[in-house]
Amino acid sequence: MCGTPVGTGHLEQTETVIGHLPGQRIEDGQGLFGRARTTQLTLVVTTRRLLCLHETHEMNENWLAETERLIEEEERSGLPWRALIDQYDWRSPLWAPLYDTQPDELLAAHRGNEAIPLTDVVSAAVTLDEERDRLEILLAGGELRRFLFFNQVGRAAGRFLAQALGQDRVRVTSAGPAG
Repeated sequence: MCGTPVGTGHLEQTETVIGHLPGQRIEDGQGLFGRARTTQLTLVVTTRRLLCLHETHEMNENWLAETERLIEEEERSGLPWRALIDQYDWRSPLWAPLYDTQPDELLAAHRGNEAIPLTDVVSAAVTLDEERDRLEILLAGGELRRFLFFNQVGRAAGRFLAQALGQDRVRVTSAGPAG
């Protein structure tokens, strides 16, 4: 009776998690003496928003343990680190709480958590680098949000963001050799 075609309203309201990434948000001029301030976080990409979740002790411990496990796997298998990350199981039981918890509940877990609606995102640029992959998100109105990623997860970031935003709003490039 509201004019919405039957069967479409529920699908539009359902927000699901696509992926998550360990990193830091960079805020220029917000730190001591006007330096860039960084905030440890887990960036969670959903079908409607980008959730910037303050890293909890448990998240940090999980990432540290996974990093150690992947280092051992890299040594055992001989696969390069980025190849291991590219085939990483982001939905493993270790990360189930991020996928099984409603996004609004994830946001409510810490007063500093925030969400960026996908409708506000003009573009997302991922730069792959040997040191730290980077993400720049351009918002409507010209605001730029910057992130650094741990563990060379930039290609996964590109995949998650392309799924959420569409290929036309996401660019993944390589930083190239240092010179």
